[in-house]
Amino acid sequence: MSGRTLACVVVCGWLMASGSLQAHHSLAGVYDMRKEGEMAGSFVSIKLTNPHGSLTLAVKNPDGSTTERVMTTGSATTLAQRGITKTQTGLKPGDAISVKFLPSRNGAPLGFLKSVTLADGCVLQMKGTMQVDGQPCTLTKYRVSTSYQTPGQRVQYTCTRANGQTHSAIEVVSGPYAWNEDIVGAEIVAGKGKATPMAAAVQERLIRLWASP
Repeated sequence: MSGRTLACVVVCGWLMASGSLQAHHSLAGVYDMRKEGEMAGSFVSIKLTNPHGSLTLAVKNPDGSTTERVMTTGSATTLAQRGITKTQTGLKPGDAISVKFLPSRNGAPLGFLKSVTLADGCVLQMKGTMQVDGQPCTLTKYRVSTSYQTPGQRVQYTCTRANGQTHSAIEVVSGPYAWNEDIVGAEIVAGKGKATPMAAAVQERLIRLWASP
């Protein structure tokens, strides 16, 4: 599979996990979550770092000059957990791209990246992989709800194992507790759903929480 083809199935919203930006107060103070911007330019570079990465594109101004716009992405740790690395994006300096993003509140040339569209119309979307029982599982659905006050996080995902079997899970952590649910909110109402304690997973899930965008 070519790098470009791989890119078309690897990155969705550049790992802007559902709900995490709104809960992340430092980012919410910088970007306007009620607006969405879109612009076209040429790809300059991507940096996969923690706690947040960045993608830079050069945008032409009406006078012929160019301005580099920096788009914030998810963290390198989160990317790596989903099987995404710098070489898998398929982007090369000078490639024509268009981006959708949350604009900065103060008008600075910044944004929080939501999606990237290539010149051929391919929209970079997420699949990626994660480890399930020590084996890679290709993601088809991934949704995260995060609270930074408790702290707590619920991760709902569906993936396909190498043997073709589908695996779905709901993994939760809240403070010093972790559990799995068979339905969202299991056992909040007595007799509805089943919650399975996962004490050994607390540390791993808290790391995932703080490594998220």
